[in-house]
Amino acid sequence: MKSLEFRPFSERQRRPSLEMAPILGNTYQMLGPRRRADNFEFVGPNGGEDAIPTLATIGYEGKTQGEFLGELEEAGIEVLIDVRAVAASRRPGFSKTALAGALRERSIDYLHLRALGTPAAGREAARKGRVAEMRAIYADQLETPEAAFAFEQVLAAAVDRRAALLCYEREAAGCHRSMLAERMIERAPFEIVNL
Repeated sequence: MKSLEFRPFSERQRRPSLEMAPILGNTYQMLGPRRRADNFEFVGPNGGEDAIPTLATIGYEGKTQGEFLGELEEAGIEVLIDVRAVAASRRPGFSKTALAGALRERSIDYLHLRALGTPAAGREAARKGRVAEMRAIYADQLETPEAAFAFEQVLAAAVDRRAALLCYEREAAGCHRSMLAERMIERAPFEIVNL
């Protein structure tokens, strides 16, 4: 993986963001000041555009834990960012504790950002196929102070390492993680890949 150099557009535009700190092995929480991705130009070792970081999205619908982990490893994911409001699952191996443990065994870090999950009403709309309604509910969720804070966290995590946003749905188009990825590329130049 190529290393990235971050050049501030101007010292005046630089604003603090957040720093990750490990808790419980490879599970992370966000801490104090760091940098905001929107004020940095991504430059590779040779100064080329190839330095734009990749942001993956992935759903585990219809997958076994082994298949899911294999996809993450094949894509070179270094940190899985769980954007489910409720990090519990009836599918074996996809609840927060079990998933974090399996990821740790593969040297993939885990970060759960509950505030970036879809509220209950949005999840209900998605289950009933009302994607436009789900998107409207999720857009409102992203305006909450908790989601704004978590958004800074997800940006900080994704600009540093090859990251994947996790939710349940197989297809990103019908999932809130696609909206989150869209918002992220408004702030930082990510290449989005749906696994």
